[in-house]
Amino acid sequence: MQGRQIVITSTNSITELGYGNSEMWSNILNGKQGFSKKYKTIAPRQTTFSGQVDRTKIKEDYFSSKEVDYLDDIAKFAVSATLDLAKEEQFFETDMFGYDPFRIGVNIGVGLFGLGKMSEASKFFSNKDYSKISYHHLASMIPNSAPAQISIKLGTKGISTSASSACTSSLIAIKQSYLEIAGGFHDMMITGGVDAPLEDVWHLGFSKLALAESQSENGCKPFSSDRNGTVSAEGAGILFLEERENALKRGANIQAEIVGFSSTSDSFHNLAMEPSAKSPIKAMKSALKMANLNPTDIDWIGSHSPGTKKGDIYESKAISEVFGEKTPPVTALKSYFGHTIGASGVNEIIAMIESAKRGMIIPTLNLTDIDEASQINHCLEVKHCNVRYILKNSFGFGGTNSSIILKINNSNLH
Repeated sequence: MQGRQIVITSTNSITELGYGNSEMWSNILNGKQGFSKKYKTIAPRQTTFSGQVDRTKIKEDYFSSKEVDYLDDIAKFAVSATLDLAKEEQFFETDMFGYDPFRIGVNIGVGLFGLGKMSEASKFFSNKDYSKISYHHLASMIPNSAPAQISIKLGTKGISTSASSACTSSLIAIKQSYLEIAGGFHDMMITGGVDAPLEDVWHLGFSKLALAESQSENGCKPFSSDRNGTVSAEGAGILFLEERENALKRGANIQAEIVGFSSTSDSFHNLAMEPSAKSPIKAMKSALKMANLNPTDIDWIGSHSPGTKKGDIYESKAISEVFGEKTPPVTALKSYFGHTIGASGVNEIIAMIESAKRGMIIPTLNLTDIDEASQINHCLEVKHCNVRYILKNSFGFGGTNSSIILKINNSNLH
């Protein structure tokens, strides 16, 4: 496995911030946030924001009339993002880039299951409308419905699976996909993450945990002294991974190389963070070790920072421990996207790649009054510089922590 270079050759993102990378990047440049005041719930701690995908932009010809009815949004978002990317990259015209379909796998991170179809079936059951509950509800609820539908639509015949580890799901999926190629099991992996959590049961749970944003003027405000919770959002992010030599042979436009990653567990509490932050510290240090890098080699950190009171301080402590006084610029990308749960890591990676290949580091939005307990090197305005190595963190419920390091292909500078 050592010596094989695994690269990201293509990316695509679907969120409220943008349907596709171009729209997403345009909105980021304009300082737009990917959530708005249009979701009302039964939650006692009333949330005023959510990040909702514009469903009118999903191409109807991707799905049959029956699929439109029975597929959950997690499958629709993931399939749409993947098929858009496949068309852009001429995946079908080049006969799957020349790869054996049994050597192309799919691994999509999903933090939740098909919550929309679960809620729909529950309502039918409560109203005793049993005839409206279909066996398709069962198939749409399982987490691997997204990778299964991608495999069906593309005709790939390698592994089709789903990584599910709360908010770290997409980073775990990327890591597992890397290992599939590095271990010689597959030549190409379609990976990333998806989630569609905007149901009352989700908002109610977040409300009772006091994690949901409540009546804020700007929504998600990571590291800000007046932050009061995160903004739930939905979406999908997709990456094509290949071995570098194979990618170069077919003329692929390499975006970045995966050079380091690590995952750890707090082993402390299902919802609370372990106060010492030793597990996220270990994740970052181990990722650096795998990449054979020093902390000073990292040019930019994409923090997890959901905008919760304790979560942001927890991560600040970990970053300070690893990077010390020479901490590179830190950007909290959920200030743009909100929290897309299982899709958060990959969507934020895509935004960082889009920014870095333009020689830019984008700032955290709404950060005007920094919490005294989060005194790290926050990026407060656009920085124009050469970005070679980026580190992205994702942490989640159950004490799961993941860090990944990418080497940006600077020959792609726009």
